Amino acid sequence: MNKEKSNIKAQIIISVISGIFIITAAIISSPHWFKLIFPENYVEKEINEPELIKSSKLTNSDEEKISNSGVENITIDRIELCPINSDLPSYFYLKLKNNGTKNIENFSVSIDFGRSKINDLDINNLGSYAFLDTSNVRILKLQYKTFDENDIIDIYCLISEPTFKVISINGSNLTFSIEYSYEQLLQKEHKETKNINGFIIFLLVLLGFILFVFSLYIISIVYGLLKKKNLIDWG
Repeated sequence: MNKEKSNIKAQIIISVISGIFIITAAIISSPHWFKLIFPENYVEKEINEPELIKSSKLTNSDEEKISNSGVENITIDRIELCPINSDLPSYFYLKLKNNGTKNIENFSVSIDFGRSKINDLDINNLGSYAFLDTSNVRILKLQYKTFDENDIIDIYCLISEPTFKVISINGSNLTFSIEYSYEQLLQKEHKETKNINGFIIFLLVLLGFILFVFSLYIISIVYGLLKKKNLIDWG
């Protein structure tokens, strides 16, 4: 009898450990779930999808063909906006990087903040710019002679409201100019939230299935014990 109890106890322990292992493996394998539990240990790379617009300024001269050689890959690595609107100035942060092999000439960045006003500005990581226009408190215009491979531009602004209208990026030898709107940012955040919520539902369903199987297993064990002691007789 003691041996049977030991076997039953061992089976229960194995079942519990298996359930914990499955849940733990699901958490570890999912960056979304990991982000919710360990936000301080989670680093997420922003993936933005700007709109590409065909440039019509290029010609087919041999000189421009040489300057246009290489792979174009200007990326918006990160966009951050203050999550709340308060009486104090909000912050706006934009990180641009040339991940391609083409050196972009006369590289320009224009940020239209719409109804928001620029209170202060800081630009890092690329040395001296060729042109900076802040005459309009709602629009920032920045231009560089070249934006070379692996170069980075960090733009940090204090603005009156945590919003912007559109970010426009261009260059004299860029085949495609880039535009990224505030609506695109909102759609991206909504999509991420929807994905996280969907994954939480999946984990809850998985957890419910494990608990259901485990409950059936416990019931079968209890039924077997009661039947052996002749406490029940269901035929």
